[in-house]
Amino acid sequence: MIRILTLIKQKLTQPLFLRLVFAMLMSSLFLEVKYPIINSFGYFLGEKKDFTIIFAYLSDIILLGWIFIAIYYNLPLSKRENRYLGENSSFASLLLIILIVTSYYINYSKLIIPIISIYILIYLTKLIVLHGTLSICLDDLFKIFKGVFLLFIGLECALAIYQFWNQASLGLQKVGESMIGPYIFSVAKVEAFGQVFIRSYGTFAHPNVFGAFLVIGLVISLAAFINANLKSRLVLLLLVGIQTFGLTLTFSRSAWLVAMLAILIFVCLTWNIDLSVGEKLYPAVLLILLSFVVIGIIYLPFIAERGRVAGTTAYTERTNYNTAGLKMIIDYAVFGVGPGQSLLHMEHYMPGRIEPWDIQPIHNYYLLFTTELGLPAFFVFALYISYVLQKSFRVYKAMTNLDVEFICLLSCLIAILILMMFDHYFYTLESPAILFWVVLGLLVNKLYRLEKIGDIQNRIMN
Repeated sequence: MIRILTLIKQKLTQPLFLRLVFAMLMSSLFLEVKYPIINSFGYFLGEKKDFTIIFAYLSDIILLGWIFIAIYYNLPLSKRENRYLGENSSFASLLLIILIVTSYYINYSKLIIPIISIYILIYLTKLIVLHGTLSICLDDLFKIFKGVFLLFIGLECALAIYQFWNQASLGLQKVGESMIGPYIFSVAKVEAFGQVFIRSYGTFAHPNVFGAFLVIGLVISLAAFINANLKSRLVLLLLVGIQTFGLTLTFSRSAWLVAMLAILIFVCLTWNIDLSVGEKLYPAVLLILLSFVVIGIIYLPFIAERGRVAGTTAYTERTNYNTAGLKMIIDYAVFGVGPGQSLLHMEHYMPGRIEPWDIQPIHNYYLLFTTELGLPAFFVFALYISYVLQKSFRVYKAMTNLDVEFICLLSCLIAILILMMFDHYFYTLESPAILFWVVLGLLVNKLYRLEKIGDIQNRIMN
């Protein structure tokens, strides 16, 4: 019996198994299988809200398994040659978790639904620990991240085209697809020709979330395109075209804008180190631009309606939500209103009387984070992100040879940080939240390994 347990222990801690669990975790971001554990608070705000329902996600099980195995498998930080980056990462993560727990305990007597705070507390902690384990883990996880992402994003785009063409869902509700149709209440729509049309969801909770994944998918596709052979490049060109079409069908203005910025950032960062990259990326970037132009002409009536920003209902609502968030920060500056509680306070801070269906989270990650957890927690978060970005650009300036994985991860992180300014889903929804912390963790991991290279280390020191 002891021999069997020892054998199982050895197998569970093999790098191959660790990579398999990570691949499963990345796959679960696209297959949002979830089960409501506690939904008695769903109608607390007058209308059923997912934000007041506690779910058990398939990704939760895989993520917790990953954390356990990764912590057990990896060498402690003390055995590293250069511990500076790893120690700062671990310290920032620990301090952030302490501040989140403090926010919960300070606000405990004022919490409207305490169990939601406990749920968000565990939710944020597991994400931060996920990032920490990735930052000290294997050095080839980006290949798995890239492979799984490109496979599933292609399938998502095919589903998105079906949804828009048929103006209905495919019936994949068990893996996260929403029940959508042009006349179903609360479904995201776009108006043209005097009719309403659904925006493509894929298997995500909202087209904006799908748009964010497509932005990351385009950057990863460009990164894969650089070192691919001729056959793989043809496949990637097809994938890039499909992703551009899928991105258009989300009708997400923030995703459109950030996609162009992310592509520009990636091309500039790579081209600045290796001029030959411009020739390699030329077909893919040209295809993206031509696809946007052609699709834009075909879907001009739809895009023209989405092109208006100021004065629209979406703009007004976002302004009101963000203003309400600022008011809450003024009233609860130090420890916030408590994890997961901002939505429950929203009605008291919105101008005038609002209907239950108008109560939504603050549409800005940074405001939402500060509102619920307080200014000290936000400052720690902001300082750590600033530290990672500063370290990234210092390493980038010291580079003489192109490292596509590093530039891809840096471009993805910048894109996510910009998207966070326009919406809340990187905080409130499981899949995009995991995506953010995975990208951050993989980038920190890459930074550590690049810093160990003697040439880069010397240039940074000088």
